Amino acid sequence: MTTRLLLLLLFLAFAGVISAQPSPAGIKKVQLEHIGIEQGLSQGFINHVVQDHRGFLWIATKDGLNRFDGRQFKVYRHQLADTNSLSENEILQLSVDKRGLIWITYTKNNVDVFNPETESTFRLKHKMKDLNLTNSDFGLVATPLASGQVVLSNARYWIWADVVEKKESEGFGYDILLNDHSRYLPFPQPVNPSGFGYFLTRNQNLYLSSGDSIWVFTHPDLKQKPSFQKFHYSRFASEGRSAALTPDYEKEPFSIMAEDTVNHRLAVRAMASNKYFVYDQKRQKVIGSLTHNKNYFGAARFDKEGKLWIHRYSRVPLCWDVESNSMAEIRSQNPEIGQDQLSGSAAYFDQSGQGWMGSLGYGLFPFNPKVERFKHATLLPGGGFSVNELVEDKANKQLWLSNQGRLFRYDLRTRTILGKPKYGKTKGENLLARNGGNQDSLFHATWVFPVENGYWASMNHNAYFLDKDFNIVKPLFEEDTILDAFYIIPSANGKGWLFRTCSGELYRIEDLTRPVIRKVSTFPCPDVHSNLPFISAITVDREEKIWIATTHGLLCFDPQSTAWKLFEPKENQANSLPGKVLFSVLNDPKQKEILWIGTNGNGLVKFDKQTGKCQTFHSRNTGIPNDVVYGVLDDKAGNLWLSTNKGLTRFNPKTLAVKVFTQKDGLQSDEFNRYASCKLSDGRLAFGGINGINVFDPEEIKDNDFKPAVFFTGFKIGNKPVWGDSSQTILEKEIFATPELHLTHTQNYFTFQYASNDYEDPISNKFQYQLVGLDKDWQPATSLNEATYTNLDPGEYTFQVRTANADGIWSPHITRMPIFISPPWWGTWWFRTLAILSFGGMLYGFYRYRLAQELKIIRLRDKIALDLHDEIGSTLSSISLFGEAARRMLPEDHKVNQVLNRINSDTKNMMESMSDIVWSINSKNDRFDNLVNRIRAFVVQVMEAKGAEVDFRVTENLSDLNLNMEKRKDLFLLIKEAVNNAAKYSGCTVLMVELTCENQQIHLKIEDNGIGFDLKSNQSGNGLRNMRKRAEDLKAEIRMESEPGAGTRIEVRFAV
Repeated sequence: MTTRLLLLLLFLAFAGVISAQPSPAGIKKVQLEHIGIEQGLSQGFINHVVQDHRGFLWIATKDGLNRFDGRQFKVYRHQLADTNSLSENEILQLSVDKRGLIWITYTKNNVDVFNPETESTFRLKHKMKDLNLTNSDFGLVATPLASGQVVLSNARYWIWADVVEKKESEGFGYDILLNDHSRYLPFPQPVNPSGFGYFLTRNQNLYLSSGDSIWVFTHPDLKQKPSFQKFHYSRFASEGRSAALTPDYEKEPFSIMAEDTVNHRLAVRAMASNKYFVYDQKRQKVIGSLTHNKNYFGAARFDKEGKLWIHRYSRVPLCWDVESNSMAEIRSQNPEIGQDQLSGSAAYFDQSGQGWMGSLGYGLFPFNPKVERFKHATLLPGGGFSVNELVEDKANKQLWLSNQGRLFRYDLRTRTILGKPKYGKTKGENLLARNGGNQDSLFHATWVFPVENGYWASMNHNAYFLDKDFNIVKPLFEEDTILDAFYIIPSANGKGWLFRTCSGELYRIEDLTRPVIRKVSTFPCPDVHSNLPFISAITVDREEKIWIATTHGLLCFDPQSTAWKLFEPKENQANSLPGKVLFSVLNDPKQKEILWIGTNGNGLVKFDKQTGKCQTFHSRNTGIPNDVVYGVLDDKAGNLWLSTNKGLTRFNPKTLAVKVFTQKDGLQSDEFNRYASCKLSDGRLAFGGINGINVFDPEEIKDNDFKPAVFFTGFKIGNKPVWGDSSQTILEKEIFATPELHLTHTQNYFTFQYASNDYEDPISNKFQYQLVGLDKDWQPATSLNEATYTNLDPGEYTFQVRTANADGIWSPHITRMPIFISPPWWGTWWFRTLAILSFGGMLYGFYRYRLAQELKIIRLRDKIALDLHDEIGSTLSSISLFGEAARRMLPEDHKVNQVLNRINSDTKNMMESMSDIVWSINSKNDRFDNLVNRIRAFVVQVMEAKGAEVDFRVTENLSDLNLNMEKRKDLFLLIKEAVNNAAKYSGCTVLMVELTCENQQIHLKIEDNGIGFDLKSNQSGNGLRNMRKRAEDLKAEIRMESEPGAGTRIEVRFAV
């Protein structure tokens, strides 16, 4: 589209060739919240609102810059002694560039660049003076581009230049760099200050308004380095001529105010004629215009549905539905927010579609534009219009409402409540005139049922057929009954049914256009005393069976057999109805055998008509918010809509998915009424509650497709912040701009704070977090939006957090922070390596020392054994030989021989003992094999001399054992004592010796088949004492068993 075509179309719009004025303004109730200085906002006068790519909201006020994360504010102001602070406090405009820098424009022609990551401000005032941009009465505009460049203008000059970051040696800051492809040009004519403006579209077309002209700078290729040829004026401007619209509108200043990026539309404001119009860029035509008789228009923004929200000075905002060309003045559903508070100059829609109204002194008013989907209507301005029953008048496109006995109509086209209908003055008695507003006349009844030629009505305790003017054609019963209530329900082929509850009578209506009824049956109405009507709801299924929800269970009438059947709760039967009091009944649209029933406190019931079995869905096993289900309606997608005491619920019978809507979503209130639900012929649903009705198209209630992201808002160590004014600052940038954290072992107690960029209901946002390396799964977050970890071991971790959107769907976007906790010096790898090497060296040195000592001992033992054998052994041998020689040489003398024999015997014993000691001391005998061989040789030698058989048993694993010298000696001597005793005293013919090793224990068993002895009478023998002494030295357990004539058994156990 050329600029010439755009300007021509703008002219046509102003000239009135294209005129499409919206319908007169109605009233649009919006659920507004209020955020003021009580919540932390620095000042209530809001000039501008923007959102950065992380999700923070930035608010320009007359007292500083405010950063908002949905829960708390952080305020930045001018500080006299701090050159990194803002230049001023009164901020006019904000822009966010691709780096995330905030470009701040002030009322005094100053421009600052604010870096949120370091909270530092670079002031460009001196640069503006150098560029001759400060001497202007028209204000200064700074527009950062996606290319990283900036356009600066004061309506006299415009400059397009590069933005460069200063080197680290030059200190923090940014500079405006003029180079070969920069331009510094004046506007060709003086500009009216009120007409100066700018707007940057998403495709980087920059519209500068200058008097009666709009200068369009296009940028066709952002991937290449910009050049003057690619970023140029329109042809009109480049030729140096004024791009005036027409001679009649030469002085009409106008500017682009808003862009609809979904539908590719622009909102244009004409200053002199007080007109807004919308230009469709695809169709290249103006599709609507709006004129105001006074110059009250302010900021404007499109929402995600293409509606234009226009702020006005000293007036309430407007919402212009461009598609339907309808206009509505904004009112707050909250009575505490007055109309005077809603006038302002700032309008903004954030990434999630949440709206933000900036006021002139009253702060911020966030709102959700999507709440209009439920189309709330009420009769009373302040609310409180309770709707008890609903029925559709298809021919007149109306709903009939019952409000405590009073009739009202709701116009489905204009979405307004019309009040009580006027009645005609034709002949006959008029029911409405006779009724006179009697509150009992319409309460709890199917009070009016429209047909082609009139109405069936239940009033004044009787049923009537009325003509179109509400004149009584015929009362259906001769006498009124005070307690009577009547219900009419249509069936197939233009027929219907009439229920009379007092007498329990059922009548057939063969033709709904004629007041003729025929009694068919009397239904079983039990004697129930209740404040509720016996019949709550009626439906007819495909087989023409009638199903009635009552206060005493579920009734079924079969017209063919005229039989009634009552389904009631049954004790100890889990599949029966869960309660008697039923409020609604609905045929499943797809499964003919299924009914859906709403109950009083027992949830939603799925009823099988063939088996009579029930499946109950309640708040304990589903997400249904309340077990009181008033109304149940179905939509085209197969969902069920349930009205309850805690909002409206959409229930999917297949997936069991539940979505709960509340007053914040645009409902009349969270509390609905029984009997007040109706499905319209066009598929829309209507529900009534204590504050009016909601009429909506279920297909317009879309799931929230917004995928929110989480951003970090704070970080604490030991519950103390580590950024800003904190004395323990460890970050070079704010936590949200920090790529990873490096902590010491003393900083292992920390807290992350976070927020979501979904501002629809920040307090209710759900989060989950996980510390990878510690947590095995996601952890539910607390309401404080914090996660704290304590006493973490040194190592590598990753903290990650995610959030769900307003519908509870978890976003795929996960925000992560790598964390490295360094160990103390004694836990570092180099220290551990050094410690291991040192310890290994010590062990090796100790091993070498012990080895040397053991070798020394071995050499000493071998020397002692050699000395004992050579010296003492030879001496004893000499004594024995000399004694034997003396005995032979001396004459026979009994006493002398006795002494010499004693000397010879003791010498031999000493030599034998010395041999045992020498054998034990000798290191060559340390192996257990040598001990076993010595024991075997001794046993065989002794017992064979007595003519006894020897059974010697040894396990193979004994050869691997090592016993020290003392234990070898004690074990050998213990065995020696036992064998000698057996050889001397037992008279045995078989001796068994067994040595085994199990579980690091040696088990010795010696057993003979000798004569045995009495242990009790032989406890003091030397042999037994010696064996016990040896066992004690071995720290062994010894057990002896012997009886006269039964042999002897000795068992010894000791640890290796």
